[in-house]
Order: sequence, then structure tokens, then C-alpha cells
Amino acid sequence: MGIRTVGVFTAPDRTAVHTARCDVAVAIADYLDGAAIIAAAQKAGADAIHPGFGFLAENAAFAASVTKAGLVWVGPPPSAIEAMGSKAGARSMMAAAGVPVLPGYDGNDQSDETLASQAATIGWPVIIKASAGGGGKGMQVVESADGFLPALHEARRLAISAFGDDQMVLEKYLSVARHIEVQVLADAHGNCIHLWERECSIQRRHQKVIEEAPSPAFVGEQGQAQRLVLCEHAVQAAQAVSYEGAGTVEFVVDGEGQAYFLEMNTRIQVEHPVTECITGVDLVSLQLRVAAGEVLPLKQDEVHSSGWAMEARIYAEDPDNNYLPSIGRIHQWSVPEGEGIRVDSGVESGSDVTIHYDPMLAKVIASGETRELARQRLGGALSQLVALGVTTNRDHLGRVLRHPKFVDGELHTRFLDAYAADLGPQPGRVEDALVAVLVHDWTALPASRLPGIPRNWRSSRWRNPERRYRVGEDEYALSFALCGSIWTIGERVVRVHSSSNPIRVEIDGLLQTFHVFCDGQTRFVRTPHGEVCVQCVPEFAPPDADDAGGGCTAPMPGKVVQVLVSEGDSITKGQSLVVLEAMKMEQTITAPADAVVESVRVAVGDQVEAGATLVVLEE
Repeated sequence: MGIRTVGVFTAPDRTAVHTARCDVAVAIADYLDGAAIIAAAQKAGADAIHPGFGFLAENAAFAASVTKAGLVWVGPPPSAIEAMGSKAGARSMMAAAGVPVLPGYDGNDQSDETLASQAATIGWPVIIKASAGGGGKGMQVVESADGFLPALHEARRLAISAFGDDQMVLEKYLSVARHIEVQVLADAHGNCIHLWERECSIQRRHQKVIEEAPSPAFVGEQGQAQRLVLCEHAVQAAQAVSYEGAGTVEFVVDGEGQAYFLEMNTRIQVEHPVTECITGVDLVSLQLRVAAGEVLPLKQDEVHSSGWAMEARIYAEDPDNNYLPSIGRIHQWSVPEGEGIRVDSGVESGSDVTIHYDPMLAKVIASGETRELARQRLGGALSQLVALGVTTNRDHLGRVLRHPKFVDGELHTRFLDAYAADLGPQPGRVEDALVAVLVHDWTALPASRLPGIPRNWRSSRWRNPERRYRVGEDEYALSFALCGSIWTIGERVVRVHSSSNPIRVEIDGLLQTFHVFCDGQTRFVRTPHGEVCVQCVPEFAPPDADDAGGGCTAPMPGKVVQVLVSEGDSITKGQSLVVLEAMKMEQTITAPADAVVESVRVAVGDQVEAGATLVVLEE
């Protein structure tokens, strides 16, 4: 559009990709400091502020401050943000506008007794939501009365931490339901249209992982009728608050196709590319045009849907380990290309993934004439993506796309939990990765300086050389022998076709490709079935090695937000000990066995490094 861009960045993001993509970048201390962002815009001579996807995008006070400073706010009026920013107020307003809402409670009496009584009246299960919340923060699903008060107190704590407001809303929780949202656009001249729906049911921790447009829920004539009703309700919701700009109205849809209002996100959504793919409409461009005062160039009957699109979010996290966030440097980053493939990425080779911000690295979007073609293209694109240096959910996403229920479009918000047993890592993945690491490390050794003596020659011919590695908590010893180009590694016969990246290794007749990157004693391995982080075990322990003994350690750097035990406490296996917060998520550290707490080494508010001992236990 010929518009110059100004970015802002904090100290951890000084070398981030977005600072190089924009025309000008301004340093600020905190992305949530609205005054600093306005000052940066004025300093750089900008005349408009686009708030992106973050919390400030739905902050009415910030929107008002932008306008007061003489800048154009690329978003809805503060009044619309405020109206939809309160889940309690939005529920009441939508019900009055004729938009269906779930049975629930959004009253001002927030006492424990009243909320518990209202939850029992609604009927179990119920979901507790932070009225001011977003992004899944402060949500707790409760299955029975016994678990209600602990969940309520946890939801309040999270809401205060994230939003500074602990008002709660209760709603009936549909245990088997779809999460479907509708994209809307409105201008300042009274025009409001929808751009059809998106299916967002594949979620973890109430945050979306895979999205697609249109939704496979609406099939045939009846399905199309339900789709039209859903989209009309979304337009009604936007008109009820005199909306302007791009927004998303979110619904929960039961098995009969009945849709109930959840909330409205008063901003552009992370998953907006799938709508762009099926409609051919550039949503961000229209956002800017509406903010400039233009009339929407599209009428409702001109918005057509063609084909199918899917998006997968690449996160720095380990789905096979309770979605534990991962930090580190991305040593190798390569994105797929091809027909119908689009990648929106915030990282590149050399980027650092830190504890400070959300762990999403990129979005991989695939489109095609049919859902099946889009699904296959997305799976193929994920298989080509290379991200070495941090653990990602790339392989887990591929397993979800291949699951028979996903292929058939039978989706719901508990999909990942319901089919967790089917979505585990591929058997043999670790063993293959260890072979690749051994081949890589051995062939990288310097050649023998003595003529005629092979590398690592030894006089004990009856004893093969051995290397030891660790993957997670498991340790592996690999004994191997070489005879020309043929290796014997344990019981496996290996032929090396190429020992430099990409490594080509034939294992028991199966030729596969691997990527191995070294960082000290750590090896990041990309196998055909997923990434594996391998630690080399030194043959001799370093003299200054510190063994914490029976201690529970931090799996990653983070901030201590709760300490749940005290010195002398008797605890049971699996009991929660400490809660850490990093990358917008919380991680609960639990007891590995029945024990007595010998000492607690941290306090609430402490910043700890990965590997730091938190609690010392005596079995």
C-alpha cells in the first residue's frame, strides 16, 4: 500500500526479525507501556498505530490515549472495546440483541458462596472465566462441586496477574463442542459485513493450535442454513456495539449445530490468513482503509468463499511433555515453499527464543480447492519445516493432521485430550536420532596422525568402542563397530551415504535423512519422525559438577509465582510443590516420589534459571 512502517522493540527483541522488516524501529522498555508506544510513534513521525494481536489491542484506555494524542487508532472505538472487553457485560448485551448465549452467571455478587451456588444451578461441568480475560488466561473447567472453590481461587489469581481484575463469569461447559468464530468488518459509515467462519476447535490450554476455513461442521443444505444464521448473529453482535474495523465474534457450537456466543475479540486474529485465503480479501489492508475513514469497498453479497485453508501454529514447546515451553537459540530455521503454502514467521536462523514472550514462532498456512488438499499440503509443509535449537510442536501438529477423526472433520475443543494416546511420538524416533548423532560425532573426529592407524584404534579388539547419550531422563549406551562403509550399532546394520548435513543414513535397509546441529554437549536432531534433543554424556564427570541429589529443579528459567510446601512437610508422589511462570504460561513442579521436604530454596517472586534446585526432598 506504500505505507512506511515503524516498529517498537524491547531489549530482549533488539535483534528480532520484525526490527529488520520495518522501515524504522524504536526501543521501548515494555510492550505494555502504552505511553511509550505513543511517544515512539510521535518520535518517528507516524500518524497511526496498529496494535497487533496483543493485550493493548483490546485496551480501551490505550485506544482513547492514541486518539487523544492526535494519532489514528487502527481498531474499533474505545466504547466498543470496553463493551466487549467485559465478558459479563458482553453476555448481557448479546442476549438483549437476540444473540444466543449459554446458561451462566455474570452478576456483580462475586462471593465464593454465590458463585458456588450459581455453578450448582447451572449444572456441571461449568467453566470459570475472567470477565476481563483473553487468550485463555484465567479459564478453569470444573467437573464437580468438590473442585469448584480451588479452581475459582486459581482463576482469580491468574486474572489479577494478567488483567488486574478478578471478576468472574460462569457458563455451562459443553464437554463435546466446537469452537467456531466469524470474521466481521465494519466501517464508520454504518456498513458491517461478515467474511464467513473459521473452525478453531483444536486447542491446548484454551489456546488455538490449528484453524481452518470454512468449518467442516456445516454440511449440506441444513449446514449452510446454520452457517448463515451463525454469520448473521456475528453481524448482529458487531452492530450492537457500533463496531468499526476488523473483529471476530466467537461461538461454541453443540453437536446439533446450535451456536452460543462466547466473546468478541476486538482486533485482528492470529488466524486471519485462512479467511484471506478463501475470500481473497486482504484483511489488514481493509483495517487500514477503514481507519482512514474510507467506506468498505465490499458489500455482503460480494464476499465469496472458495476452496479451503488451514493454519498450524508453530510453538516453542514440547507437547509430549505437558507442553513445556522451550527456550534457546534457533540454530537452523528453514521454511517450506510451494503451491498453496504461506508462512508468517517471527524468527530466523540465529533468533533467540526467550522466557519473556509468547512461545509462538510462526504460522504455516496451506490452501487448496478442497479440505483434503489443504490438509495434505499443510502436512507436507510441516514435514519440510526445519527448526533446530528449541523443541517445537511441529511433529505433534503433523500427527494431529493425520488422525482419522481430524481427517473426517470430527472436531471438538477436547480433541487433543481425548486422543492424546493416539498422538504420541513415533516409536523408534529416539533410537534413529541416536544413530545419526553417533555417525555425525564419529565422522567429525580428527583423523589419526599415525599412518595406517584408524581413528580411535585400540588394542582390545574384542571390546567395541562405546558412546553414551541422554534423552530426557533416559540414558543410552551405544556400542559400535566399523568394517569399511558398514557400521554395526548394537543390533542394527548401518550404511552411511552422507555424514554431513543433511546426513543420509541407511538403517537396516531403510535410507533416511537427518539434520544434526551441535551446541556444546547438546545435539539437536531432526529425524523424519520428529526432533530429538540429545545430550552427550562425558566419559568422566567434570570435577566441579554439582549433584543436587533428591532435589526438584526448574525445567526452564522462570518466575516463582507459588510455593506450595514448607520445610518438614510430608508429601506424596505427584503433589504440586512450586509453580513457575514463563512465556505467558505456568508450569507446576510436582514431587517425583513420596518424600519429606528437607528445604525450600526459593520464594514467591524469585527469578530462577533452568536447572536451579527449587525444593530439596528426602525420600
